[in-house]
Formats: sequence, structure tokens, C-alpha cells
Amino acid sequence: MSSITFWTRIEPFSRLDDIDAGLAAETHDPLWLLARQWQTGEFQGEDAGTPVLAKFRAERSPLARFRAGPSGKPEAYRSDVPLETVVEREPVQRFADPRRDLRVAAEAGLYFLRLLERFKVSTASRQVFAAAPRLQLPDTPATEDDEAGRRYLAVMRGRVPDGYRLYQTLAPTLRPGAGKTPTLPAAPAIAAADRPKAIEAGIAFLDWFDARYSVAPATAGAPSATPTWISERLEYSFAVSAKTSDGELALSALEYHGGALEWHSFDLDPNLKLGARPADPKPETVVRTVVPAPVRYSGMAADRFWQLEDAQVNFNRVEGDPDELMRLLLVEFALAYGNDWFTIPVDSVPGAVFRPQSLVVTDAFGERTLVPHYTESGRPQPEWRLFSLSAATSISTPVGEDALFLPPVLAASLHGEPVEEVLFIRDELSNLVWAVERLAPSIAGGALNRTERDRAARPDPVAPPPEEATGDASFRLATLVPDYWIPFQPQRVDPGKPDIRLRRAAALIDEGGEPGFTEPFGRILEPEHTNLTLFEEEVPRGGVRVVRQFEYARWTDGSTFLWLARRKRPGAGEGSSGLRFDLVEEA
Repeated sequence: MSSITFWTRIEPFSRLDDIDAGLAAETHDPLWLLARQWQTGEFQGEDAGTPVLAKFRAERSPLARFRAGPSGKPEAYRSDVPLETVVEREPVQRFADPRRDLRVAAEAGLYFLRLLERFKVSTASRQVFAAAPRLQLPDTPATEDDEAGRRYLAVMRGRVPDGYRLYQTLAPTLRPGAGKTPTLPAAPAIAAADRPKAIEAGIAFLDWFDARYSVAPATAGAPSATPTWISERLEYSFAVSAKTSDGELALSALEYHGGALEWHSFDLDPNLKLGARPADPKPETVVRTVVPAPVRYSGMAADRFWQLEDAQVNFNRVEGDPDELMRLLLVEFALAYGNDWFTIPVDSVPGAVFRPQSLVVTDAFGERTLVPHYTESGRPQPEWRLFSLSAATSISTPVGEDALFLPPVLAASLHGEPVEEVLFIRDELSNLVWAVERLAPSIAGGALNRTERDRAARPDPVAPPPEEATGDASFRLATLVPDYWIPFQPQRVDPGKPDIRLRRAAALIDEGGEPGFTEPFGRILEPEHTNLTLFEEEVPRGGVRVVRQFEYARWTDGSTFLWLARRKRPGAGEGSSGLRFDLVEEA
């Protein structure tokens, strides 16, 4: 027989208007109250004194090595550059790219002409640089599809030098290396009296270029690719390492989507060695003596008896049945044990791996207690694992479990408008993955909207049906797709294995009445590579969105960085290109 459970709450109820008795909080029978505390076991508590001093000792190992990509060449880590900039920055311009940003190149050339004027270089010499054929803005064939770029190039070409070609020409002679004197290149030739002034202006131009556009030093001359970007995965991959007292400790970030680097972006990799050098930064001991502070959180029970509590969080309104133990335990912890936690602020310079050595806490009674690290617990599975780094691969012996990584990352950065955007979507009807290149770089700066361009070229893509049927029909091999839809076909890597890769192909398009094939304009789809493939799992059913945009940030020493970065974000679901084969259409 079923039963009905009734709950009765016992609450104080006053019939008087006077609240003095309630505010007094009198205890009418203290002996009875003490007896009840003894019966419930409250006198068996082992609470120690309040901590008043803490001495923390740790080993700080600065980052020493950096490796771009899964198989790049390790190099010394630069601590004067944010880690996001080191990982994400890509060449602002590719000198062989016909669709490079000529507006930025022209602005850099104009700045060089202003520097020549500032350093008192004669007008004739300035005109020599402006009219030098070798330094002219290129007459690129990409202007056929870029009307804004064609107009801009017609105005600027022949009037200003190409800032990127200028940088490429001046860098080898003005930065010849240690022990050598900076000189101007043989061409273009200017008057001898202006050469010392032009050298000073050229050095100032190179410094300005490096400060404005963060480019990796190894690829500043003629950049070609971003070594950390893995095209098959549409994400960044890199690794860093530090020299500790127990040897080299390597951390790998194999799936960084761009945006914000945090400690949880890295995994311990005990099998990875980046080649520590004797000249690398050595570990140092960090000692901090601080006063512990109680942990506070929203809705926490007040310390004082008659203190008004924060009304933003009201634990009294938490409803729970008797069988909802987790909810009841949460309320019990927040109300009864929330004030048992203390925090120890330890300031330190980022860009290092910390390994705690000891923590000695002194309480109000003068007793000193050594608090061990959780990895020294005798339990088979330590419970406390907050901020603990996971291993990239399964290892038999724990290595670096006590390591705390504080990456040298940015708190925030300014994001520019996307200069390129590609949306990867799945088309189940055609069994293809489409890369929809919605935005492509324009040579006049900014982005070229390929969606609007195609819509303007085909204002009425769907032909109206005939008014009267004639009985005639025509066979159509395949329908046309927009020129900014690039297909990826599934192919088996090995006939004996089920692994599938998505290989870029070309779809049939209409180019002014002539058949043509789709062709990417931007860098994300890498038009220079004819064999671009993607792992099938990288394009889920929801799709993937990849953009390229400028990032601008200020570092801890006040220096500023501007670089081009990529961002990988979730897509907007499935789509359909309208591609059909073997159609019979009524004439």
C-alpha cells in the first residue's frame, strides 16, 4: 500500500510587535545547549588554529625551447614575445602571392618616403625610390576579380614603392650582421650626399616594419607558410620545454584552435625531447612568505552573527528531495564548511613551469605544519587534481604531475575584421564536404565578399519555367555551383584500411558562358598546394568555420604586436550546394 509523506517545518513565531527579544539572541538554558552539543559530537572536532603565516617554496623553470608543428626544428624560446604571437603569427605578405594586400604595401612605402623626408633626404633621391621599377607595386592578375583592387592599383602604382619589396631589398644590406657596416643596395642608386641619411632612414624603416608586423625572424625575408598551422587538422600544433632539476620537461599543445592559450591547452609529454642546451635558462628557487586570506565566494554565509548577507545567491531557496544527496551536500558544504579554506597569493613572472617543494603554515598558536603536495598522498588515486597537467600519452610512471605551468599569454587582444573566412559544411545529398570561401583577401585591403560578388554576377540563377510545354527535353550532365564553393571528396588513404581523407577537388562553374572550375582565392585552402587533404573527423556534422584576422596586443614591457592569426570555431550546421547529376529538363 502506498504511503504519503508529510513534511512539517518548525519555525519560531512571535505574537508581539516588539523585536527586541529576537535581536537579543538570548540563550535561556546554556547547560542544556552544551549537553546537546556533547550528545551530537560537536566537542570531538579537531579544528586547528587559524593560519596566520605561510612560507611557500617552489622551483621555477623558465621556458627554454620552442618547436613549431609536430616535426619542426626546435629553437630557443623568445621571452620578449607573447606565446600566442609566436604560435599564430604568419607572414603578412607572401611575395609570390598574386592576391597579397597591396594597400598595406603602399602604406609601408609611403611611410618610408616620409622617413626620407624626415632625415633630410633630397627630393630627387626620394623620387628615385618612388619610381624604381624593382620596387613598384606589381600589376597582379588578381585584379580581374577584384574591382576595388584594380581601382586602387591604378591610383597608387608608379607613385609609391612597394613596402614589402623595399623591406626585402634593404634588409640584407642594412642588417649585414655583427662587425659589418650597414650600406644601401646597389639599386636604386641615389646621390652620394644622400646615402648616409638614407641609411639612417632605412634602418628606422626596418625597425618600424618589425615592430608593426610581427613576422617570425626565420621567414622575414621571403615567407611562405605558417609552420605551426596544420592544414590537415585546421588547427595549430607546437611544443615548449623547460630545464628542471630532474631534466628537460616538455609540454605539447597538439590541438590549439587559436584565440586564447591557457594551462589546460598543454599536455605533459615525457617522451618528447627538444634538446636542452647548456646556455638555456636554469631553474631557480622561488620563496614567498605571505599571510593566508580566507576564500570568499558569492552567497557565502556571513562570518558575523547579525551581518546582512549577499542576496545574489540564496542557499535557502535551494530545493531538494531527501534522495538528492549531492544537492544537499553542496548546501551543507557552503553553509557549514565554506569558511575552512584559505588562499595564498604568490606573485611570479609567467613563462615558466613551477614545481612546489614545500609549504609551511604557522597558525595562531605558533604551531608550524608542513603541508605536503597531493602527489605524496598514499592513496592509489589522489582526489585533488585541480590545475594538474595531463599526459599526452599513457605512461607507467608519473612524470611532472606536480608541475604547474604558467604560460606567458595575453590577457586580451584587439580583433580586426576577418580578411578571410571559410565555412566547411557537409552536404549529405551529394556526399561531399564543401569549403565555402565567403570572404577572400582583397589586394586593396580588407576582404572581398565572394558571396555578394557571385550574387551580383547571377541575379537570377533559377531559370523561369516555360509558359507552354513543347514536349522537348534536354539532358544535363550536372548542375553548376557557385564559384566560391570548393568540394572535398572522401577518399581512402589505404585500400586495406577504413581511414578516409577529404581531398580537395574542383567543381564545374560557369565563367561567362564558358565552363570552368572552382578555385580558392585565400590562403586557408592553400591554392598553391594541389593535394590538400583533411582528416574526415575534422569536419563534423555541424561544420567548421575558419577565419583569418589581424590581432593587436600590448605585452608586459609595453611593446605592441600586430600579427595575422587564424581562428577555428564551430560551424552553422549542414548545407546543400544544389549539385545534381544526370538531369532531364523540359525545354
